[in-house]
Amino acid sequence: MPCLWFFSLFVLGAAAGADAPVLAPETPVEREIAAGESHLFKIELAAGRAWRVAVEQRGIDVTLEVRAPDGRRLAAVDSPTDRQGLETALIAPESSGPYTLEVRAREPAAPPGRYEIQVAEVERRRIAAEQAVSRAGERYLEGGAEARRRALAEQIRAREEWRSLGDRREEARALYALCVLARLVNDNRQALAYGEEVLPLWRSLGDRLWEGNTWNEIGLDRWLLGESAAGRAAFEKALALYRETGDRYGEGVSRSNLCLMDLSRGEIRQGVACYGEAIPILREVQARSLEGSALLNVGRAYDVLGEPERALESYRQVLEGMRAAGDRTGEARTLNHLGLLYRDLGDYQQAFLHFGEALEAFRALEDRRWEAVVLHNLGLLYQALGEPSRALSQYEQALRLRREVGDAEGEATTLTELGRVCSLLGRLRDAQT
Repeated sequence: MPCLWFFSLFVLGAAAGADAPVLAPETPVEREIAAGESHLFKIELAAGRAWRVAVEQRGIDVTLEVRAPDGRRLAAVDSPTDRQGLETALIAPESSGPYTLEVRAREPAAPPGRYEIQVAEVERRRIAAEQAVSRAGERYLEGGAEARRRALAEQIRAREEWRSLGDRREEARALYALCVLARLVNDNRQALAYGEEVLPLWRSLGDRLWEGNTWNEIGLDRWLLGESAAGRAAFEKALALYRETGDRYGEGVSRSNLCLMDLSRGEIRQGVACYGEAIPILREVQARSLEGSALLNVGRAYDVLGEPERALESYRQVLEGMRAAGDRTGEARTLNHLGLLYRDLGDYQQAFLHFGEALEAFRALEDRRWEAVVLHNLGLLYQALGEPSRALSQYEQALRLRREVGDAEGEATTLTELGRVCSLLGRLRDAQT
């Protein structure tokens, strides 16, 4: 996907658990939760058994943590299914007693949603599958390329176990997770294969919503593989299913993806017009981060169209919204875009200022992928100022980080600029490596 466009297709509760509500096994409890909130529960679990703690997400992405009576963390899981689907942890207590469960909505600026939590004893024949899903969630929560690859391997095991048990819904959930994880480790062809494999399962289950989610994933994979027409067709199928099921959030996401495709194909004004329809939907469902991403793309579009003042207005609107929502990641990415715009306008002082703020924010967030992006942009800025030695330093830092996070496309881009700078400095041997 062209790097021009921004791609986005996610008050603590009581610190102690003394007053946490008590759950009963096999009894589901539903709660509403907002971004940044954390809910604690207690449950008495007997030793010598296996227990599945499951949180069904209903419109908001949450993580799940389980702690032993002595406070030790037994499991902390997350899944790649965004605001829907299950978070599950398998627990085999060594001793009987009160266990603490924590449900946390960590994503800033996310719209509020609901979840249902339930604890149930696991049949012996299902333990292996549940263990694999739980381990996949732990690895995914760790973050990073290697952890995602390990999560992928665990989900493959889970899928095999569910299939051997004949549980088609759990197999479908595993396949959908595999579709997302494969793309996150840059295996888009395999991600597409998983997506196409799970589609008939959702249809046989009559689950139109998850069929729509899968078409959206297939659209992303087709697009990333350079199959634009097929990608657009998949997004349009997702959009139709979201409308059918009344999922306004999904409708906003799929429509935004179609807008992004317009921009990537150079149909800039059509893309801006498309966002004119998508942004009100994202605003309606309070998807602030996605709305911010859309406004960033609109700003970049105006920049490409040679309308910098309108671009600046759009970026400032995004920055204000991200800061108001406490979305540090969105704020940092917007600062990076502002740096790019000021660089293009020749206001290098403002460019350095905004890149510097963005770099500081990404380091505080420990987001090495985006830290590398900003370092690369700083290298370009020093290059434009005729300071190749300082540009070289930025590129070398960016290259190291891009290799660490497994960003092959970014690594190639930085290597190209590194070669140019080495040539300018007379380091011809380095430029050739």
